[in-house]
Amino acid sequence: MKNNKVVVIGNGHVGSSYSFLMASESNTSIDEIAIISRHENVVKSCVEDLRHMLPFNNSTLKVKSGDYSDCEDADIIVIAASASMESVSKRSDLLEANHKIFKSIIAKIMENHFKGIFIIASNPVDTLSYITKEISGFPKEKVIGSGTIIDSARFQFKLSEIYNVSPSNIQAMVLGEHGDSQVPIWSKANIAGVPLKEKTSNVLEEITTYTKEVGTEILKSKGNTSYGIAKALTTITNAIIKDENTILTVSSYLSGEYGYDNLYSGVPTLINKYGAQKIIELPLDEKENQNLKYSFEILKKAQDEISKFR
Repeated sequence: MKNNKVVVIGNGHVGSSYSFLMASESNTSIDEIAIISRHENVVKSCVEDLRHMLPFNNSTLKVKSGDYSDCEDADIIVIAASASMESVSKRSDLLEANHKIFKSIIAKIMENHFKGIFIIASNPVDTLSYITKEISGFPKEKVIGSGTIIDSARFQFKLSEIYNVSPSNIQAMVLGEHGDSQVPIWSKANIAGVPLKEKTSNVLEEITTYTKEVGTEILKSKGNTSYGIAKALTTITNAIIKDENTILTVSSYLSGEYGYDNLYSGVPTLINKYGAQKIIELPLDEKENQNLKYSFEILKKAQDEISKFR
């Protein structure tokens, strides 16, 4: 039986939190984690620390300090490497610095004949997903960004807090940019099938603002956001490895869906062992369609900026 192997590139707050969560699952879907970072001594210590968790799970998971040769037989590569966000005010300000980082990383990955699926966590995630597809030459199904999956979770959480209902009973999505132009889809938000738009009109602005701004607030006081996005990444990983056919609001490549081509954006996507198998086109109300088009245009402008860095 083939082992399921994940390579994690970048061992900062997000990468290390992701590795921790994957290693801590009692019935983990993977057999091996290889962690790659330019801070080799730190990685070695983190690997030892993670290994000491395994006896508590009765786990045979292999955790190791890796190098780019590990990419050849990997099923999934999670890229969480990034320039520091501490000196910038917006995710989009990271684009030029992370473009350089990604060019180097993806070149090394492809030199080692990787044939699996990319999961991109670094910001700005939509544009970096596009960059990854362009540099790697991979088909669109095999390059997935974390997109608005964390924004959708924040939306669901705030609704659950206000209505005192478990988040698992709430269906609510955020589409578009993982950033300021994101679009909460109120027309489809519901609790156990009961629409929320009319009932929540008095707090609609509060919830929308919370969903968009809470990540920045966490970043300002904590210096990073890591736990929520790490859990989102494990959810995407398991959906692929376990062939779950689950729908997640990841960053996927649009090929005519929602009226746009050649663009990565957060949209509901069927995820299974083949990657981003199918984008789900939701019927939206007029305002949501307008806001989503505006968000797509913001993302197109960011993608166009890439040509300046080449």
